[in-house]
Amino acid sequence: ALLLGFIGVTWQWKRAEQARAQFERSSYHARLMASMSTKFEPMVRVELHTFPTHLRGWEWGHLLARCLPELSHAGVSKSNLSGVAVSADHRHVACWDQGDVHILDVRANRKLTDSGFSDGHIKQARFSPDGKHLAVRSEHGGVFIRPMAEGAGFGKLLPARMATRSLDFAADSKQLVATGADGIVRLFEVSDGRLVREFKAD
Repeated sequence: ALLLGFIGVTWQWKRAEQARAQFERSSYHARLMASMSTKFEPMVRVELHTFPTHLRGWEWGHLLARCLPELSHAGVSKSNLSGVAVSADHRHVACWDQGDVHILDVRANRKLTDSGFSDGHIKQARFSPDGKHLAVRSEHGGVFIRPMAEGAGFGKLLPARMATRSLDFAADSKQLVATGADGIVRLFEVSDGRLVREFKAD
């Protein structure tokens, strides 16, 4: 009887947790939609920073970018944005339109740099978990990485012929993982761009 009671309590707890998570997600999306309909951008910007961090996805970053006056000052057309990435500490925002990447320091309220790529349109960008590096993947599969230090530039890790299809950083930010169309996973040292290992994806 004690075991059955424990199983019953555990089942009820799991159901309650699932309901809570569903309500939290629904509330998040409802607040996001309400923010999108608000025209006063400074208010939206403040509201966005109250959203739970673990729920923030690309849509949160995209809406934040549309509320950044720095983009307009930098000559970036918000209507042409095709992607946005936000660092884990929410200090830096990277947004791109076609072949140009614009990087902003939100806390300092200034643009760090604009970078153009001849390797095609930008398809993906990722900040390292520690916020110290930004990696970019082009539509043709080239991979580029740059430190977030002011004045730094992008260095090429993989040429377009490798046809990279996805990239991400390791949890400790020390390595970058790139998966190619050939099914090969390549691990790079972030500090020096050195290829550490490659293996076939399962």
